[in-house]
Amino acid sequence: MSKKRKLALGCLVIVPAACLLLTLAIFLSNLGLPTQSKQVDVLSAQDRYQAAEYRHLRAALGDSVWPGFGSQPAPVMLFNEQRLFLLGMADPADGWVKVPDPAPRGAAWQPQSGEEFDSLPVYSQVTADPAKDVGAFTVRVGDQYVACLTTLEAMRIGMVEAVRGDLPDFLKPIFPYRIFPLAMINNEWHILGLAHEGFHAYQGSLAPARLDAAELAERNLAKTYRAQVDSMLDGWKNEVSLLHQALKSTDDAQTRDLARQFLAQREQRRADARLDSALAQYERDREWLEGLAKYTELELWRAGRDAADYTPLPVPAGVKDVNDYQGFQQYYNEQVRLVGTQDPSGEQVFYYTGWAQAELLDRFSPGWKERILNDDASLEDLLREALR
Repeated sequence: MSKKRKLALGCLVIVPAACLLLTLAIFLSNLGLPTQSKQVDVLSAQDRYQAAEYRHLRAALGDSVWPGFGSQPAPVMLFNEQRLFLLGMADPADGWVKVPDPAPRGAAWQPQSGEEFDSLPVYSQVTADPAKDVGAFTVRVGDQYVACLTTLEAMRIGMVEAVRGDLPDFLKPIFPYRIFPLAMINNEWHILGLAHEGFHAYQGSLAPARLDAAELAERNLAKTYRAQVDSMLDGWKNEVSLLHQALKSTDDAQTRDLARQFLAQREQRRADARLDSALAQYERDREWLEGLAKYTELELWRAGRDAADYTPLPVPAGVKDVNDYQGFQQYYNEQVRLVGTQDPSGEQVFYYTGWAQAELLDRFSPGWKERILNDDASLEDLLREALR
């Protein structure tokens, strides 16, 4: 038998065997995936570090990212499958208000015996469905807006369940969940998720009516808006392509021209789709809400990596560190790429189109942040003004 035939025969045996062994390894690894947080009654050391490092990062660098963001109080509510934990507040009022609903929810906050965070008690309470009753956004406790997010462990478990639920049955036991989604949901990413929700709390503290309106817009208009998606797809494709090119461009003259084309294409797309004024305002409201929060999360991440005088908090034994926020550039590059792939079929689009416009405003209108939370101006209005 020739060497070539032996090699081919060997490949026919080795490759399937290797694939079978890999599949078996993934299957066995998946058996060890948790289905519930190890600790539901108390915060783990990792959870406490997540909240503490977020507050440390925000206090040190928040004002350099957004004036006033770092100096404002930054309480945090973390939740797992059963319990809410309130950190960084003294003597909190009973319950919470789920923005934008005015009705109070929950009960009196109970201090956890022997548990402190930043020299204050850790408060907690049980609720039937924390993800539904609170969710990843902001709530009000008394008159204080609070950033809310799932604990890192519960978030990772939930993401695995979400991915598993979308798979055909035969793939569920052998899908490599540890590669996706678990590899991307690390503690660095989670801390910047807290920054995102923390900025929503900041928006609420400065512009509560506008925050409520932007949330109500999704509830009241999203279904009507998405019924018109088919009439906007071609226009959106051109629009986000121009925005993507403008974001990538390093030449100011070219960037200005691309940004002007983006704004013109936006108006043309709305006209072609006969989008009424309420739905056009829906776009602006959602970009103001989610685009600004995405911008702030990314800029705080960048600052954590680049600030020469910033050092993350010391890491307790058994807790994962944030690697000096070195994951920023890879994540940022991917976010830039995704700007050009957005379409209006889901809410996520406004995170990207709002963030990209904020990046352009940084280049062409340095004082824009002083107006966007205090005026009724939208990102597109300020960008149009900056390009005149």
